[in-house]
Amino acid sequence: HTKLPPTLKAMTLPQVVIVGAGVTGSMLAMLVKDMGLPVNVRVIEKSRGAGGRMATHRYRRGGRRDAPVAGRADLGAQYITTRTSPQHSVLGPIYASLLEAS
Repeated sequence: HTKLPPTLKAMTLPQVVIVGAGVTGSMLAMLVKDMGLPVNVRVIEKSRGAGGRMATHRYRRGGRRDAPVAGRADLGAQYITTRTSPQHSVLGPIYASLLEAS
């Protein structure tokens, strides 16, 4: 069994591309990696950062990027809800982690 260089190894593994680094995309990337599958996971996001609907907007004095932050506003979803049972084999532990983290 020959050990491949990292660049060649990355080229030979199947690619999983996730579009969107919001809550769902980020969670999916984590789940795929946790499954231990021999794949490369790549998350593509159109915005400047991750978060999607859970993003925070920063208000700056004068609207300039180099100005100090005058305030913050959380935009989008205020909470996450589901109708799936907390005993679900895959989602149950995720819900428990979210509840524990508040």
